[in-house]
Amino acid sequence: MSTTRRLWLGLAALLIVGFSTLLWMGGEIYRQAPPMPEAVVSADGTTLYTRADIERGRQVWQSIGGQQLGSIWGHGALVAPDWTADGLHREAVAWLDLRAQSAYGKPYDALGEGDRAKLQAELKPLIRANTSADVVKTLAACLKEDFGTESVRIISFAPIVGVAADWYSQIDEGDARLATFFDCLANGEPICGRLNAEKIQVLFGGESEYTQSIALIPVGGVGLIAIGSADSHRFYPGMGTLFLRWIGELYQVAMLRCRR
Repeated sequence: MSTTRRLWLGLAALLIVGFSTLLWMGGEIYRQAPPMPEAVVSADGTTLYTRADIERGRQVWQSIGGQQLGSIWGHGALVAPDWTADGLHREAVAWLDLRAQSAYGKPYDALGEGDRAKLQAELKPLIRANTSADVVKTLAACLKEDFGTESVRIISFAPIVGVAADWYSQIDEGDARLATFFDCLANGEPICGRLNAEKIQVLFGGESEYTQSIALIPVGGVGLIAIGSADSHRFYPGMGTLFLRWIGELYQVAMLRCRR
């Protein structure tokens, strides 16, 4: 066989293998694409956006070259906004404002430079955490400092490697001990006030007799967060729970991101 013929055969084989690989990868990307809902609704049944809205958004994104963002071409950020960075920025700004209202009773922008720096220092570890263990440890430390208590408990449905502390426990979501929290987990809203003895025992164990009021945050698919106090009036029904809800959402997003 001549050298020229061998080269042509090698080129043909290379092209066949290369394009076959591309076709296979394209099929896998299509097959494993995340499901697209027909509609996304709020807890009260209000439609937030539909599949058609998502499709239109994708068309706009692709029409300006946004799909190149982070690609090997590397020029996506020059032709389209980096909405990932924008989303993180908006989330951080909202958290800082909620935390400022909770701690100081005023908007974040109205705080002094020192107080703003303190809140930023609290937020950075949560955003930068790369493992589930880092997220849980950072959350526990922040909650203890923010609420001025050692009575913090985090229950995780899934095991977390690298966490061994008295404030952490792993309980399977289907465990009978969590049956008493079913309504809370289904509702998804934080609860403040006094809980029954069975719930307190599951959450705080040996410290249950010293826990007079609790803020309980259900985190869908992840677990439970409980903040206890010896003051029976520290957490009470009817108190604002916006900041507690935001803590749960931030924790949920961070944990799901680390599981990928």
